[in-house]
Amino acid sequence: MKNGFIFEAFDFLIRKILFRLNLVEIFKLVAIRAVKGGNQADTYAAANVAIDIYQIFKWLVLVLFWCMSSKSTVELYIISYFLATNTFTYFFYEVWGSNHKRQDNQESRNRRFLNTCLSISYHFLCYAYLYQIHFYTQITWPDNIIDTFNAVYLSVTTGLTLTYSGFSPNTQFIRMVFLSELINTFIFITIIITNTIPSQKVIRR
Repeated sequence: MKNGFIFEAFDFLIRKILFRLNLVEIFKLVAIRAVKGGNQADTYAAANVAIDIYQIFKWLVLVLFWCMSSKSTVELYIISYFLATNTFTYFFYEVWGSNHKRQDNQESRNRRFLNTCLSISYHFLCYAYLYQIHFYTQITWPDNIIDTFNAVYLSVTTGLTLTYSGFSPNTQFIRMVFLSELINTFIFITIIITNTIPSQKVIRR
């Protein structure tokens, strides 16, 4: 335990448990095994296709649930899972380190940028869905208008500033949900800023 037992415990939790509970990793594993025996380029391509399929899948699930306007607890848990793994995936690969070699060229950087935009958009829209469909009774809405625009507006303003003019949380639970969105948004923004600043090596003369 050269890094101490606290780090080892968290590393085990992240790599051995949370990582394996992430659905996108199952998509990638299936795709990579399908091209088993191929070269590294085939492996990268298979993983990228799996990620794209997973992206489409989770977006379709969100849109479907939103259109159905169902208040089922199962749907609440599913979207909450997607929200949690959305943040975890970005944190794992951009901060904690995956131990997997990744490509570092302009195309891969552009792809990571696109995935980041999709992840942040999904993050805000998931919270908007929760506010409008599942938690709307715990929020005072401006002019009592509960619609998609107001839900998205509430999600974005809560995540970026924790100010929600015209809205008011009515329960302690919804305040905790607001706070969770602020924290998750902070994680995204912190990671983006960190990865934007180039690392420089100190050259000793």
